[in-house]
Order: sequence, then C-alpha cells, then structure tokens
Amino acid sequence: MDDDFIPVGKVVKTHGIKGELKVLALSDIPDRLKNISSIYSIKNGKLEKLTISYCHLNKNLAIIRFKEINSISCAERLVGSSLCIKDETLFSLPKNRYYIHNLVGLEVYDESKNRIGRLKEVWQLPANDVFVVEEGDKETLFPAVKEAIKEISIEKREIIVDRNFGVT
Repeated sequence: MDDDFIPVGKVVKTHGIKGELKVLALSDIPDRLKNISSIYSIKNGKLEKLTISYCHLNKNLAIIRFKEINSISCAERLVGSSLCIKDETLFSLPKNRYYIHNLVGLEVYDESKNRIGRLKEVWQLPANDVFVVEEGDKETLFPAVKEAIKEISIEKREIIVDRNFGVT
C-alpha cells in the first residue's frame, strides 16, 4: 500500500440490500469515521475514491453508505478492501499520542542509549498496546505504558525505553 494512504477501516461484509457496508474501524477513536467525507478503497492494488453519504457507529463497527454504491452487487466488490485516508488529512492528536505508522521503523534505545533494535510493529491489545522491537532474528516486547516507554521523538526517529520492562 502507498505510504501516502493510512488505513482507517476494513470492509468486512455487506449490510442490507441498498449497498451499505459493515466496516471495522481501525482507529482507537472510531468516531473519527463520522467526520470523513471522502475515503479511498484499496483492494488488490486498485484505488477508488468514495464519498460517504451515511455513517452509523456502534463501538468499533460502522455501517457506511457511499454515494457511488447503490446496490448489494456493487457493495460486494468492496468486501475485504481497506478504507484509507490520505496522510495529510489525518486529525491532529493530543500531546504524547502517536499514529502507529509514525512509530514503526523508529530506533529503540535504553536509557543509557544502548540500541535495542527497531520498532517492527505495535500490537493493539485490550489492556495496552505492545511495542514489538526487532534486532536481527530476536524480538523484544515492551508494554506501551509510561513506566516502560520513557520518551518518543518522531523528529529524532527514536524511542527510549526502560530495558527492565522488555520481554524476549
């Protein structure tokens, strides 16, 4: 997927017969889907711009109707697609909150500036997120809590962690 597009939802199935779709919101703030007027569907490398005409949320699931989709047969072709927005249209986040795509790839160091590895991915779990740090074929897991994650600097492209919280 193009780095300019950020996934905000995944189409899981059709809903009803008028072309509505059930979408799994990929944000920890699903209400943001209600404030988006246009979105991009990406499936099998094909990009399609769509206009949201209706969005109803229930927890992290949304029922969405697109202006361009008016039948179940049209909607079926979108099942399995990622719904994305352009990077420059992302909402601003409060202080000390980050988009995952901005964190992945950052170098991870302990408080003595010893390199631990590079952030490979972030697991979004019910209790808290977990940072997966990779160095060679070794992975170290850090809970994404203030006690373990001491500093994040997007500008310096680094994360400082308390090594004592790491689990291999």
